[in-house]
Amino acid sequence: MNHHYAREIVNETELYVEHNGYDITPDGWEHFGFYCELTFEGTTIEMIYKQGKAHTSEPEIDDILLAMVADKDAYESAKDAADFSSMFGYAPKEGLDTYNACKANLDKLVTLYGEACQAVCDLYTGEDANQDFYANN
Repeated sequence: MNHHYAREIVNETELYVEHNGYDITPDGWEHFGFYCELTFEGTTIEMIYKQGKAHTSEPEIDDILLAMVADKDAYESAKDAADFSSMFGYAPKEGLDTYNACKANLDKLVTLYGEACQAVCDLYTGEDANQDFYANN
């Protein structure tokens, strides 16, 4: 599958976003939370998307997919949760929770896009990713 076809798939993905308000994490990160539904060909996934308070508009499909693909890549780069924690500087419990959240986002991407998942993910990674992303924003 080429980038053009994958871009068409993303463009056909419906997005519903609901603002969940402002929050501060225990480590002091100030952010807005959004409940998101992505629907493609009758399949819907749900997720919570968070973005820093400097962002003044709701997230768009590319923002959400870029974050999900980054989670997928982080999960796939580690051998296991302990390796993940070590790679990203997490304490073991926090690392396990984050590792599992990244795996959940990978599973959601596969559920949403099926066989086209890798092609869609390739839009946000690799040599052509930045060029494709910025050409469509």
